[in-house]
Amino acid sequence: MGNEDISKEQIKNLEHEIERLQRALKEKDGASGLGHQITRMDHYIKNILNKLEGGSYMVNTGLRKNKPEIFSKGWRIVETNLNKVSDLVMNLLLVSKESEKDHEWCSPNDIATDVFNLLTQRSGSHRVDLRKVLEPGLDECYLGMKEVHRCLLNIGTYVLESCDTDEEEGETCSILLKTVKIEEGFRFDIVVNGLDFPGDIEGKPFGGRDPSEGKAFGLIVARNIAEGEGGTISLETNENGFVFTLFFPNHPSE
Repeated sequence: MGNEDISKEQIKNLEHEIERLQRALKEKDGASGLGHQITRMDHYIKNILNKLEGGSYMVNTGLRKNKPEIFSKGWRIVETNLNKVSDLVMNLLLVSKESEKDHEWCSPNDIATDVFNLLTQRSGSHRVDLRKVLEPGLDECYLGMKEVHRCLLNIGTYVLESCDTDEEEGETCSILLKTVKIEEGFRFDIVVNGLDFPGDIEGKPFGGRDPSEGKAFGLIVARNIAEGEGGTISLETNENGFVFTLFFPNHPSE
């Protein structure tokens, strides 16, 4: 079995795993909420898997024919879409599992740093300047670390994927990730300059986008996570861009 066959088999396995998670979520939430929304994402999922297969073919072609430019282009396609599959599977795993929370003491600054590093790794093909500012001495908090990490990563990924890529003619946008200590708890701020918010924001804090879009699904999952932790996600726009604010209290409501 060659490398190309292995890639096709792995992609088919990914498709089966996503279908299994879709069924689990629909059984858990029924015809409403996320269970309904995930049924509308079939085209988005199929598009990702097709791009994975196409990128894998280019990688193998580049290797066989010793064409580094084809290999590099194919690998960028594979890497981008593997990240999308990973995000989709992790979101599905989070929202399809039972509601018991696994809280622990953790550092918001550590969460922000890890998410920042992941976004930096993914930003190679985007016209973006990424920076972070951490609140000194920010206390540890008792919360669902994996859930809050996923919440922040979903918002950051949404912003990053909204920026122009190197293949597009556009301006470089800046993304600043901040942690802020406040009396009631703490905030993550994602401050974006040089980019208009990509959606209709009037009365719709997540842009009113079709949930069949993968990025919108990530935002919806982020909102559910924040609310489950007793927190909120808000959006404000300004003449330079927009700001996502993720608030989490000191003691999440049970």
